[in-house]
Amino acid sequence: MAKNNVGTWARASPNNDAQAHRLKPAISGLGLPCQVRARLKKLVPKKKLRFATWNIGSLTGRCRELADVLAKRRVQCAFLQETRWKGNKSRDIGQGYRLMYTGSPSGRNGVAVVLSKDLQEGLLEVDRYSDRLMRVKVLIEGSVTNLVSAYAPQTGCCESEKEAFWDEFEDVLRAIPNSEDILVGGDLNGHVGQRAGEYGRVHGGFGYGQLNAEGVSILRTCAVSDLAIANTFFQKKPQHLITYRGGSYSTQIDYLLVRRCNIGKVTNCKVIPGESLTAQHRLLVMDLAIVSRKKVTQKRNPRTKWWLLNGPKLSEFIAEVEHLEISSPHESAQEIWSRIHSAITAAGKRVLGTSRGGRTMDKETWWWDDGVQEATRKKKALFKKWQGSNSPEDREAYGAAKRACKKSSSQSPQQKFGALVRQAGNCGGAKAYF
Repeated sequence: MAKNNVGTWARASPNNDAQAHRLKPAISGLGLPCQVRARLKKLVPKKKLRFATWNIGSLTGRCRELADVLAKRRVQCAFLQETRWKGNKSRDIGQGYRLMYTGSPSGRNGVAVVLSKDLQEGLLEVDRYSDRLMRVKVLIEGSVTNLVSAYAPQTGCCESEKEAFWDEFEDVLRAIPNSEDILVGGDLNGHVGQRAGEYGRVHGGFGYGQLNAEGVSILRTCAVSDLAIANTFFQKKPQHLITYRGGSYSTQIDYLLVRRCNIGKVTNCKVIPGESLTAQHRLLVMDLAIVSRKKVTQKRNPRTKWWLLNGPKLSEFIAEVEHLEISSPHESAQEIWSRIHSAITAAGKRVLGTSRGGRTMDKETWWWDDGVQEATRKKKALFKKWQGSNSPEDREAYGAAKRACKKSSSQSPQQKFGALVRQAGNCGGAKAYF
C-alpha cells in the first residue's frame, strides 16, 4: 500500500503535534508588485484627544460639577464662554483639571480654557486679550498648538462692538505662524447654514439652520485664516448638531475650528445633549487623532508615613529609638547627627511603612459631601426628564432642583471652612495643618 505523503491537519495540542506548513501564495503572472505572503506592518501608535466648547452661562458654584462632566466625557481641553467671573487668574477645579480664565471688572461675558493634567505639562504661555477672547499655547506631542477661546457679541449688541471683536479675532489668528496648529472653540453667535455654498473649503455641508449675517462673518474669517468648521463636516442627527435650545427655538451657534489641512485628523465632532450643567447651551466635543510619543514614566520616591505617629504606632516607634546613644566622645557632631538620622529613618520605615509617593490631593473634592452629590444627582435626573417630555411641570421641577443644587454647592464650602477655623483655634489644633 502506497504511503500517504499528505500531512494531516489534526492537532492534538494547540502548541505541538500534527502541524502542516502554511501554503505559499499562488504566483501570479500579472506582474503585481508583491508575489510573497504579506507581512503585518507595525503601525505608528495614535491616540485621540477630545476637545470641547461650552457656553456655561455662569461658572459660579459649578466648577466641581464641570470637572466631573469633563472627566466623564474624557475631555482633555475645554473652551468655556460666559463664565461671568472678574479678573485674570487660574485655579484647580478638581479631577486634575486646571482652569485659566479672563473677565471684565463688571463680571460681564468672560472666557476660559480648561486643561487636563497631561496637557498642563506642555503649557507654554497664556494671552488674555479681552473678556471675549483669550489664547493658550501648549505643546502637544511635540507640536505647538494655539488654543483660542472666543465669545462673539450677541445679536442685540451694537455693530461697532461686533466689528471690533472680529477685527481682534482676525488679528490674533493672523499673528500665529503657519508652523503652529490652531484650535478654536467658541460661541460665535452666528448661523453658518446647512449647506456650504461658496465656502465649500471651510464648510463641510452638514450644518444646521439658515445662514445669517453673523454666519457670513464666521465663514469669511474661516476662509481668510483657512480654518475648517469641524462640526459641519460630519453628517449627524439634528440633536447632535443643535448647540442651543431655548423653548421651541433650536439653532447652531457654537463651533470648533481647526486648520483646513488638519481636518483629516478629526475623527468625530458632535453635540452631547444630555448634560444638565446648563439648560440652554449644549456640550460640543471633537476627537482629534494625533501621533503618540513614548511617555517617559516619572520616578516616584517612596515616602515614610510619619503622620501615623499621631495614632497607636507612636509607642512602638518610641520603643525602637529610645535605646539610641545620643552623644559619643569619639564622634563629631556631624557624625552623631548622621548616625541618629539614619537610625530614626530606618525605624520609621520598619514601624510606619512607606507610601509609593506621587499622589496629590484634589483641592476641590474635600468639601464635596453627600448632600451636594445627592442634589447634583437629582438635578441631572430632572433635567433628562424635562428634555424628554418638554413639559412646563418638568421644567419647573428642574428649575427648583437647580436652585437647590446651587445653594448646596455654595453652603458646603462655607461650612467646611468654618469647621477648619474652629478646629485650628482649639488648643493644639493648628498642629494638624502646620
